[in-house]
Amino acid sequence: METPGTSSSPRARRRELGDPESQEPDAPAPPQRSGPFTLGPRQRTVLISWTSFTVTFALVRALTYAIKNDLLPLRNLHVGGVHLHHYLWGIQLLAASGGVAIYGTDRLRAHPAVVAAYAAGFALVIDEFALLVNLKDVYWTKKGRSSILLGLGLIGVEGGLLACIPAWRLRRATRQARDGAGRFGSTPRGTV
Repeated sequence: METPGTSSSPRARRRELGDPESQEPDAPAPPQRSGPFTLGPRQRTVLISWTSFTVTFALVRALTYAIKNDLLPLRNLHVGGVHLHHYLWGIQLLAASGGVAIYGTDRLRAHPAVVAAYAAGFALVIDEFALLVNLKDVYWTKKGRSSILLGLGLIGVEGGLLACIPAWRLRRATRQARDGAGRFGSTPRGTV
C-alpha cells in the first residue's frame, strides 16, 4: 500500500492533492420522477397547507373538548381575569408567517414551515369563526357549529382539489400525447 504523496501516476497524485479535474466523474443523478402522480412545488405547498390546517383544526377541537370536560390537567388561559381565545394565537401565526412571506429571503419564503404556520394560524382563527361573528363565546352552542361547518368545508374543498390533481395531470398528459409535442411546437388541433 502506498503512503500519501508517493502515488505512481500523476493523476493519482493530483487526486491526493484535491485537484478537481482529477476527480472521478460524479455518478449520474437519479432520474426525477414525473407523471400524473408526482407533486410539483405548488402541489406540495397545497398538501402541506391542507395537512397543517386539518391537523391543527382537529387537535384544537379535541383539546378544547378535553379542557371543557376535565379530561386533561390543562385549563383555559386567563390573563387578568380575561380568557385568551386561541384565535389570538392564530392571528399571531398569520402575522408572523405573512411577515416572513413579505420580508423574508426567497429561501426562507419557500420553506415548508412558513406555509404550515400560516395554515395552522388560519385553522385557529377559523375554529373560532362563530365567536368572531357573534362577538360572544358561542363555541359550544348551536351557533358555534358554524365554525365546525366552515372548517370541515374548507378541509373538504382543499382535499378534493388535492385528490383531483393526479386526474388533471393525467388528462393533460393524455391530451399532449394525442396532440403531439404539447404546447410548443405542435399545431392546434384541427389545423394542418
